[in-house]
Amino acid sequence: MFSKGKYIAALCVLLVGCASLKKTQITESQVIKGKFNFREFCDTISGYKSVFIGKIDANIEIFGDQYKTNVSLYYIPDSIFFASAVNAGFEIIRIGILKDSTVLINRLEREAYIIQERSGGMAAPIDFYDLELMINRKAICNHGNNFEADSGQLIIDTSAGNVRKTVTFETSNLNLKSFEFFQKGTGEYVVGEFGSNDTLTIYADYILNDIKIEATGGTIEYNRELKVNLEINRRKYETFYF
Repeated sequence: MFSKGKYIAALCVLLVGCASLKKTQITESQVIKGKFNFREFCDTISGYKSVFIGKIDANIEIFGDQYKTNVSLYYIPDSIFFASAVNAGFEIIRIGILKDSTVLINRLEREAYIIQERSGGMAAPIDFYDLELMINRKAICNHGNNFEADSGQLIIDTSAGNVRKTVTFETSNLNLKSFEFFQKGTGEYVVGEFGSNDTLTIYADYILNDIKIEATGGTIEYNRELKVNLEINRRKYETFYF
C-alpha cells in the first residue's frame, strides 16, 4: 500500500510548477480591447533550457493531519519534472515525472515506486503535459485552437474523453489564475486558484480524499544545470512497480 508521502510529493510538484508563472510579464500591445493577441505573444516569447524553482513553502492538510515542507523543482522542457521535498533540513521525498512514467523515492520509509502511465481504463485527471502547460509558456502556443480570451482571461481547454481540463491565465500579464482537472468517470479531481498575496490553494480528491495544499514563496533560476539522480539502491529500498 502506498504511503502518505507519495501523494504529498506528487501534489507538491504541481503547486511548485504553478508558482513559477507569477513573475513573467507581457507587453500591453499583446492585449487588444481586453482580448489576448495570441499570435504576437507566440512570436515574441523566449525559451529556456531549464527552470529551477526553490524555497516554496507548502502547508499540506491530509487525513486531518498537517505537514509543513519546503519544496524545490527542476524542470527540463519536454523531458522531466524533478522535485525534492525537505523537512527540518532532511530530504524526505524525491520524485521524477516523465512523459510515460513517474519515479518516486521515499527516503523516510526506504521505499521506491515506479509508476507507468495508465494504458487502459480511466485516464488520470492530470498528467505530465498538464503540468508542462502551467509552467512553460511555450506550451501555450501549441493550443492555438483550444483557447478563448475574454474579460481579461485566457482559458485553455484540453478536455478529452471523460476528463475535463481547463487552465485560466490573466491576459494582462499571463499569470496563472486557476486550473481544473476532473475525471468524470471516477469523480477524481485536482483544482487550484491563486488568492491574495500570491497564495496558491489546491484541493484534490485524487487517490486520496479531501486534500488541501497552500503554498507561498519561491525563487526562480533559468538555465541552471543540475544533475538529476533517480537511481534506486535496491539493496536499501523496497521497490514497487505499478
